[in-house]
Parts: sequence; C-alpha cells; structure tokens
Amino acid sequence: TKSHPTDLSHISHILPNRRCPHAAIVNLTKSGDCIFDCVYCYAKGYPWSRPGRSIEVYENTPELLEAELSSLAICPPLYFCAVTDPFQPLDLVYNTALRSMNVAVEHNVYFTIVTKSDLVLKILDTNWFDYKRLRVSLTCESINEKKLRVLSKAPSAFRRFRAIEQLLNAGVDVVARVDPIICGFTDDQRREGVFGGVSGW
Repeated sequence: TKSHPTDLSHISHILPNRRCPHAAIVNLTKSGDCIFDCVYCYAKGYPWSRPGRSIEVYENTPELLEAELSSLAICPPLYFCAVTDPFQPLDLVYNTALRSMNVAVEHNVYFTIVTKSDLVLKILDTNWFDYKRLRVSLTCESINEKKLRVLSKAPSAFRRFRAIEQLLNAGVDVVARVDPIICGFTDDQRREGVFGGVSGW
C-alpha cells in the first residue's frame, strides 16, 4: 500500500489530514501499525489505527521525502519514528526505513531513530553509519524478561543492551530510554538494573 507521509512543508500547523497530532514533530512513518504490538502504545488510540490488521508499508516514503526535502531551505529534525518501529523484523519495513534515512543523510538533515529492535544494527552496514547528525534512541522498559514479554513482542533486554553496546563502540550517538514507567509493574528495583546496565558506557 502506498500512502503519503507527513507533509514536511506544513509542520507549523495541525492539519486535518495529519496522522501525528504534534505540530512541531516530523514523524516519518514507514508502516501502518506495528508488529511489536506494545500494550501501552498511544498510537492505538488514533482513529486510523486498526490493531490486528496486516502491516501496511508505505514504499514510496523515500521518494516523497526526497521531493519534500528538495523543496525546503530549512528542515527540522526528523523522527524515524515515534509511532511505529522502523526496525520491525520485516524486510520491507526496515529497508524502506533505511532508504528514507539515506535520503535524510544526503540532504544533511538531523534525525533520530526511535526503536526497540536490535535490527537497528543494520545502520552499521550502510555507508553513512558515522553520520554525525543522527541519534539512536533505543528503549528498554525493564530487564525482567517476563515483564517485557507482557509489554510487547519486541526483542529481549539482552539483545537491546547488546545493540546499544555495539552502536556505542561504532561511535554512534545513542540514548537508552527506560520509559514508560508503569506504576506497580516496571517501577521496581529492577529498574536500577536497567540504569546499571548502561551506566558503564
């Protein structure tokens, strides 16, 4: 399925046809819905979200992004993506994401990759992995694997921490996120283990 991503030329206004309600955040969404199916996902509350359906992939995102960026003199930072994970274990999803990121690199645009997947390591196979205007924001809600399996179908904490370590070793700017904090579920002493796991890097 082909669809139009966020219109970058109108980011200062909340438009009726925008899927993202944030006026100043440019989300590049490569797919509709997400295979990780996080129980706390706020995007499920959007009118266009229909959990349980087949994953749609917007294959023309790179071409549309190229056209938009070519028409702009200044572009705000991009997010890949705060709505659906760009590195779901689906070839078409992450390859579309990587192609879109390559467009951002060619236009010297700053972008953040938001993911829970160790497939983000695929950026190390690109010729722009050392691009200095990108950041990887990798979420790990808990180190308790049983709790993680309740929260989502994303990779294990071990795989996520290993990805963070490899990215840092490659010189990539990385943020380790520990949100959301769910009272009575992820706010126990194990959260200290998450911070301890990354504090040495």
